[in-house]
Amino acid sequence: MVVEQFIPERHYEKVCSWWEGHGWLRMPLHALPSRGYIVDDIAAGFLYSTDSAIAWMEFIVANPKATARDIYQGVKDLVNEIVKDAYDDGYTIIFTAVRHRGLGKLYERNDFKITDSGMNLMMRVKGVD
Repeated sequence: MVVEQFIPERHYEKVCSWWEGHGWLRMPLHALPSRGYIVDDIAAGFLYSTDSAIAWMEFIVANPKATARDIYQGVKDLVNEIVKDAYDDGYTIIFTAVRHRGLGKLYERNDFKITDSGMNLMMRVKGVD
């Protein structure tokens, strides 16, 4: 499957509908990094850069209306592209967080290791109660 650059004008509303379709909050556009990826009509994700050896892969989402087979292949290709770009940029560690068991297994098959469990991810957003 073809992994393309996420272009906010073309893809943001579509990806927001996917997040909402899974019962997740809509991530504000200004909070997304400049490095976004999308497999059209199947999956999207983002790569946050840091000033260290660590990059953060986050907000991986699939179209809830896509088939399980397309989601698996689309997310697999998406993750491979994000990892490749991170390594090409010199990052040697890629962090991510996952709750979905199937996505976690896909990550493990792509050499991600579990470092902790039983945690709550928390976020504080300025100006939002």
